[in-house]
Amino acid sequence: MTRLWVVLALAASAAKAPAPPGDGGVAKQTLARPVVIDADKFRAYGGKQEAEWVGHVRVRRDSTTIHCEALVAHYNQAHEFTRIVCDGSVEALDGERRMKGDHADFDNETGILVMTPARAKALPDGGMGPTPRVEIWDGKTHLWGDQATFKTGEKLLEVVHATTVVETPRDGGR
Repeated sequence: MTRLWVVLALAASAAKAPAPPGDGGVAKQTLARPVVIDADKFRAYGGKQEAEWVGHVRVRRDSTTIHCEALVAHYNQAHEFTRIVCDGSVEALDGERRMKGDHADFDNETGILVMTPARAKALPDGGMGPTPRVEIWDGKTHLWGDQATFKTGEKLLEVVHATTVVETPRDGGR
């Protein structure tokens, strides 16, 4: 499993951020918005300022953790991630909030995560299957929608075309 802190451990930056002894090659970072990514495989595209992680991907930033099948991260000249795009069975956790979808776009500079579902699939008879939706849990509230947005560490949650179920105690809340 590949594990990197956002100095990206690219060949160009590896010399600038040596791993401390006994830390398994994980480079410590002192950047403003540190991100840790674990995955089965890692590929870097230095000229494009992007990197790719594939297989059992887990990304962590502050209070947010995202799991997915594949991730592409875009970074700036200082080797800080600016945008993280996750695809395939995406699940994001932040405190009591949890979202599941098929695609997530995370702006690392603002901390805003936007989750969307997979596209509807064509059926063998030529029709379209049911429209997938994003599934969201926020404390005792369970929602489904076409898109969900939240900001890391903040309580605001925005869901487009939401269907909501709020759990209430059986005694009517008394």
